Amino acid sequence: MITTNAVSTVLAYHSYKVGGILCKEYRRGDNNKGFFFHAGQISYPERYPAISCALFDEKGALIARIHKNAVVEMSTEYSENRTDVGMEIVHKSGNRVFGYRVINYQNVAVTEVFLDCYDHCGSKITL
Repeated sequence: MITTNAVSTVLAYHSYKVGGILCKEYRRGDNNKGFFFHAGQISYPERYPAISCALFDEKGALIARIHKNAVVEMSTEYSENRTDVGMEIVHKSGNRVFGYRVINYQNVAVTEVFLDCYDHCGSKITL
């Protein structure tokens, strides 16, 4: 469980929670080819994440490309759902493959990231 005191003493201002670990920035993969995920460091006064990624399904087919939180390309098999605190990419079957939500505490914001997808070769991704 994350508490306000625990978060604010571990990392200041904004953190990502990726795979259960808090970090200021997270990078995985190469944005020039195949799967990549980049959650960029946020500086004051920004309060919203900066996430860019390329997501693939179990067959290695592109699900979506996201650049700084904006979906720039997406398969017709998926849809984007946005809320005032985040967004998610959902397959037409209802399975969520990617999402994030921003939780604002008194002095810090934490963006929780959810990812259930594969790389461009069809190998399961674990963050």
